[in-house]
Amino acid sequence: MDLMKILIGAIFILSGSILLGLIHMGITFHSVGYTIDNFFYNLYYTKNVYPYVLANLQLVIGVILIILGIRSGRKSRADGEETEE
Repeated sequence: MDLMKILIGAIFILSGSILLGLIHMGITFHSVGYTIDNFFYNLYYTKNVYPYVLANLQLVIGVILIILGIRSGRKSRADGEETEE
């Protein structure tokens, strides 16, 4: 496994989930009748979509990096087994 990709992916997932939680916490403190059910109605309270886009982008990039890190480890193990024979 490529440990660096997995660690960076985990950092991206952690920071994205923290950002998403902070957005929802901020909306909850500043709005009355906040519900998670209606996403577009809640965007009115944040005044823009950039925090949502950034948080979701961080989560997706983190998942992709972890998958790539795990796959590179499988490929290197397969290549190593072929060269030993």
